Amino acid sequence: MFPETIETERLRLEPSTSEYVDLQTFYRICSSDPGIEEVTQYTSWSPHETIKETREYLERSAQQREDAEVAGYVVRPREGEDGAGDIAGCTGLRVQWDRQVGSPGIWLRKRFWGRGYSGERAAALMELAFDRLDLELFMVGHLPDNEPSEQAISRYIEQFGGRREGHLRNSITDLDDNIHDEVRYSVSHTEWLDATDGGTRILGDPWGPRSLCKTTEFRITSHHVPIWLPTAMAATHLWIASGVTSRSRWSAAGSALNLAPTNAPGLPDTQPIQHSRRRSQRSAQWLRPDSRDSTVIPRRG
Repeated sequence: MFPETIETERLRLEPSTSEYVDLQTFYRICSSDPGIEEVTQYTSWSPHETIKETREYLERSAQQREDAEVAGYVVRPREGEDGAGDIAGCTGLRVQWDRQVGSPGIWLRKRFWGRGYSGERAAALMELAFDRLDLELFMVGHLPDNEPSEQAISRYIEQFGGRREGHLRNSITDLDDNIHDEVRYSVSHTEWLDATDGGTRILGDPWGPRSLCKTTEFRITSHHVPIWLPTAMAATHLWIASGVTSRSRWSAAGSALNLAPTNAPGLPDTQPIQHSRRRSQRSAQWLRPDSRDSTVIPRRG
């Protein structure tokens, strides 16, 4: 359900899995890259001591993607950038479906600091959170003494109409069970729409014009999953989804038609999805899902 790759003006984000990442190269970066101690000062992981740690890192990322928990990516500068094609670091969006919250995270190798990459990928992940996943809130935080993250986060949160929520005491726990304070920020879906005049167009349209697409929402176990489908595949997909109750909307000349849920034998039935709210601020000619920078603890940004 997460995009396979994401391209911004200067960056290409690829899944942080063994299919896209060379294990030996990634191990060298995570274990002995110049400045790695500074890089991991505010992250939940320490420099890798064995290649097994690196392999487990990639395997965990792949599993979290498969489980629709975290959209994890390696960050690569695009052609024209210094270090084009190299791994500059990792980023991702952790989704809390029950709370309708997306929390981004990032770490970058020291040689790639100071280029504004954090804000650029944050804009893409914000579009992913709000436009593709229809989340309600984009929430990010950093440790109080992490000044670089504070500067980067403050800039893009202000740009997209968000706010600083405050200094939360004993808010987060790292992998060693140490408790930390956190400075937290957030951007709501409505604030993002207002700040961007209806949304950004970073990710593009996976199926072409959205006016020719249908949004189908499925509840599979605890996950609320919006899926875009071209109109030609719509009826077919409802049967492919056999047993998963769905509620679908079509967009045609600014109007929407609610289709009855389709169930077929093969999979257990689930409860129909209820649309939580209308997106009246969105342009009628586009159909988007109707529903939903923090690094991995403790470093956020």
